[in-house]
Order: sequence, then structure tokens, then C-alpha cells
Amino acid sequence: MPAARNSSIPIPTPPGAGGSVQPSACRRPAVGRGGPEDVNGKAHTGKAPTNGRLAGLCGVHPTSGVRARPFVKWAGGKRSLVPDLLKHLPDTIEEYWEPFVGGGALFYAIENRITRAHLSDANPELMIAYKMIQQHCDQLVEKLKAHRCRHSPRHYKVIRGKDGIEDPIERAARFIYLNKTCFNGLYRVNRSGRFNVPIGRYKNPAIVDADNLRAVSATLKEADLQRQLFDAIAPREGDLVYCDPPYDETYDQYTAHRFNSEAQQHLAKCADGWRKAGAAVIISNSDTPFIRKLYKSVHWTIHTAKAAGTINCRAEDRGDRNETIITST
Repeated sequence: MPAARNSSIPIPTPPGAGGSVQPSACRRPAVGRGGPEDVNGKAHTGKAPTNGRLAGLCGVHPTSGVRARPFVKWAGGKRSLVPDLLKHLPDTIEEYWEPFVGGGALFYAIENRITRAHLSDANPELMIAYKMIQQHCDQLVEKLKAHRCRHSPRHYKVIRGKDGIEDPIERAARFIYLNKTCFNGLYRVNRSGRFNVPIGRYKNPAIVDADNLRAVSATLKEADLQRQLFDAIAPREGDLVYCDPPYDETYDQYTAHRFNSEAQQHLAKCADGWRKAGAAVIISNSDTPFIRKLYKSVHWTIHTAKAAGTINCRAEDRGDRNETIITST
């Protein structure tokens, strides 16, 4: 099954940064609170920040006062669903795991309630962007300013065609620039993994949001960032896992490997394992007969929520729709 293969890519060190940066393999984490190595090859100690909060800043940049929010426009983002998700959070949260992080809307909403966050995704470009914001935010902002100055249909086409960029800061800037200027903020790749979305029709796209990027950087200060598949995480008792996978019967072209029904079934099996380990599990998905059947069990409660949808494999299904919020019991 393509969606269940273990795979990993190297995340190179920016020039002059020193050291060798290696991602963890997509594998079962080692025994211990911290899990596998992070993308810098450092073993997790499992220790929470000494101030007891994720970054100690509650996601607010100390100079601008801007509160962190998703830095990408992400098809299927959960900003509109966050109020419903908040109703189903456990009273206490030890560590937080989000293996389909995408834009990370729920994470930004609750980051001041958790001691450590494990954010991951199978999309390599997205996770490189997260890591560069965390570690090299100011350099990234300068790269984005250069893209803003040069933005045009021709520049967009040139940057879109630049695959295989080695410098991770340049690569992150390319990803964010394309995300801010492409049609509908859509991230779509073909079977070869090449980004193929046309330019959007924006008069003044927000290519550089320096204050938010710096607030995000502060929020991510203590976060564990991984490029890996969802079955590599190892939550324990008292932790919270939130899964926002590609929805059933809707858009699934975030990576070259499509998220099919077998992947949905594998996720359900993993989620049951996390539940048995004592973690609280929340999953959002389409409200379809397949998903309802998949989680029909005394161990799961299926809630219905209304959300605005802009993409679907069928044009008639776009717009407001019912979604499911599935919680462990």
C-alpha cells in the first residue's frame, strides 16, 4: 500500500549553518518519552521546556504582539472547524501529536496548553518550511521579500519549475511563495511529485507576512518537527493525537502517494492502537458511509460538524458540508 511505505528524505543544512542535518527514518519510535531522532539527528530527551509551556510565549511575538496563525493557505485547513474541535479536547494534555499537520490551525489554538508538540507530515516541502521558520526565520523572510519584488506570471512559472533546490531556506521560500500566489492556495503534485498548480489571480498576494512568521517561529521553538508518515508516531497515556488526514471521497493530492481507502483503514487501525496506549484521539474526516462504518465501535464517538468546503473531487459537493469529528471514548 503506497500510503503505508516508510520513506524519508534528507533535509540539508543551510550554507554556513554547520553540521549535518538528517531526518529520522519513518519508523516506529524507540522506547522512551521522546521517540525517534528529530530532523537534526538529535535524540529526544523527552523533557518538557523548563517553563512548562511549549515556547513560553503563547504564540505571541514579543515585539509585534502578533499571535501565531497558519503560515500557509492549505486546502482542507481547519481554521473554521477549530471551535468544534475545542469542544472535544481532554481536560489535560501531556504531549500533543499531529501527524497530518498541514497548516496546524488546532495546534496554534491550543499551544499554550501543552508541554511538548510533535508536528509531522508526509509532505517534505511543508516540513522543510516548518523547520526553516523554526531555525532560520529572518533569512527566510529576506528570501520571500526577493520573491515579492520579482513576482509576475513569468517569475511564478520559473520558480514553479525549479525542482531539486538544495538550499533548504531557498526551498522553503519557494514553497511559501508558490503557496501564496498559486490558484486557491492549492497544493497539488502529480504522480512524479512535481508541483503543477497554475498561478492565481491576486492583485496583491501576501507573500511576506514577517510578523506572523516570527510569531510562528517563537511558537515552534520547542516543537519536534518530523517528515514522516502517520504510523511512525508513538503517543502515550495522557497525550492527545489529532489527525486531519486527506478526507474520504475528496482531495488527496498533497503528495505523490494518494490517500486511498486502504490508507483510511490503516489510519483507523493505528488510531485504535494509540487509544489502547492511553492517548486521547481526535480525527476529522468526511461524513461518508465508509468513514462512519470504519469507526462504528463502542470505543469511538462520531460527532457531526458543519464546515465550509472549497475543494472536492465532485463539483456538486463543494461548499458547506457535514464533516465528522471522531473521538476516542
